Amino acid sequence: MKKTTTATYTIIIVSILFLINILISRWVFRIDLTQEKRFTLSASTKKLVRELKDPVYFKIYLESKNFPTDIQHYRNSIKYHLDVLKAYAGSNIQYQFVDPSENKDLQIRLAKEGMIDSYIDQKDELSAPTPVNYFPALSATYRGREVFYKLVKGQGKRSEKMLNAEQNLEYDFSAVIKMLQNDSKPQIAFLRGQGELEFKYMQDLKNMLRENYDISEVDLRTGNPIPLTVSALIVMKPQYKFSERVKYEIDQYLMNGGNIIWCIDPIAADFSNNDSLAFSLNLNLKDMFLKYGFRINENLVQDLRSCGKIFLTPRNGTEPTAVPVTYYPKIVLFPNHPTVSNLVVVNTFFASSVDTVNHDPDVRKTPVLITSPYSRAKGQPIIITIQKALQPPTPDELKQFTTSKIIGLALEGKFSSVFENRQPPLDSLAKNPPKANMLTKGKYARMLVIGDGDIVLNKPLPNGTMQPVPKDNLMLIKNTLDWMTLDEEMIALRGKMVRIRLLDTAKIKKNKTLIQVSNVVLPILMVILLGIGYHQVRKKRFAR
Repeated sequence: MKKTTTATYTIIIVSILFLINILISRWVFRIDLTQEKRFTLSASTKKLVRELKDPVYFKIYLESKNFPTDIQHYRNSIKYHLDVLKAYAGSNIQYQFVDPSENKDLQIRLAKEGMIDSYIDQKDELSAPTPVNYFPALSATYRGREVFYKLVKGQGKRSEKMLNAEQNLEYDFSAVIKMLQNDSKPQIAFLRGQGELEFKYMQDLKNMLRENYDISEVDLRTGNPIPLTVSALIVMKPQYKFSERVKYEIDQYLMNGGNIIWCIDPIAADFSNNDSLAFSLNLNLKDMFLKYGFRINENLVQDLRSCGKIFLTPRNGTEPTAVPVTYYPKIVLFPNHPTVSNLVVVNTFFASSVDTVNHDPDVRKTPVLITSPYSRAKGQPIIITIQKALQPPTPDELKQFTTSKIIGLALEGKFSSVFENRQPPLDSLAKNPPKANMLTKGKYARMLVIGDGDIVLNKPLPNGTMQPVPKDNLMLIKNTLDWMTLDEEMIALRGKMVRIRLLDTAKIKKNKTLIQVSNVVLPILMVILLGIGYHQVRKKRFAR
């Protein structure tokens, strides 16, 4: 009878465990105890992977036993994230980690695709630092289509880049899957014809954007319209006057729901050895900007509290010294807006202030780049020299540094045409009238206005190289294009914050011996004490 009961209980327990195993395999149940819910997928990502019709094959090129700890940690985070995706997508998410060091042809291909990065390897304090190339990237294949995607981007310390990459894991993998599902990337166009920055002076920006966007150029002087396939137009530091026909084509692109990024210097200003006056460029854009609800002022913003620095070499030939320049405002406080999501500091150079005008209930305006309260806007005439810029403000001038200034403004809504009640313009280059009918009230569109044309400039250095652009300056443009071209769910993923709690390396070095002893000796002592306690309990129990 007892044997029968035992066998019955055994069968029941095995059956229950079997049913639990089936339920676990079909339903995903996880408890995320992190404060920022870093291990919880958004509803849009779950839907995206659940609706996959065929498998997506990922190859992640981060497999090596010689990687530093932070890269190994990032590699493990990728694996965990893929396992979470696989839990929702089943066999439609497949992956493997690949070591490119074993395949020279693969290394060459990844380098050509721009997937290469490097870090400094220093095994101990006595060894010489050695630069090491690695490939923080992946390739993904879906229905015969393959894309490459770089995971760790930008310049700066490796720990900071790894932190940003780990924050963006969900966005990166979702973006790759959407790229595979779409026939083409969103198209962005840079305006040409008015002396705008050439690509050779925007290499950092171009390299960043080409992973997610198809990049083209448009010249509107002959009256050709901007193709409606262009998701966003970028106007980067024009130098010459806009003709009315070029303005018309830009205006109608906006009316048709096109998005625009304006990076404008209304006055020409730069440091020179001799005294030089900042002068107006007279771009002929004032009436257009006023109609859309903003104005870029012909001034230069100075910030006493938060500003960039330049390096000056003293005449005695000593080391260069970093000297603050008030004409280089640094933006460090940001509103809750997708264009400035996760930014830490944006550097500006000879920036002009932006004002909002003509309240329009159909247009929403959000200041996104704002200087510190210890700022002023200096109007013309302005003498621009290094010597004058380094002079401290006089007591009378100090009284003027009392208000914050807007340098960047985001606008969204239905704009009104500046050509309302006007005929489409003709000129010597654009002799034919537009083929499409003129729209006077626009479809929903978005704009970013920045009173600085040098915000993503790769400035040539005396040694022939290009000065890198600050990482957050590039991310400002990238965030804005995402805001203009992605759906709301993907925009939310771009703004997801994951706080990585890093170890204090200084304390680790200082208390290295104590930490090692604590981790080795304390567990052994605890086991011994628990054994002694258990022995004493048994001794008292059976002594009766």
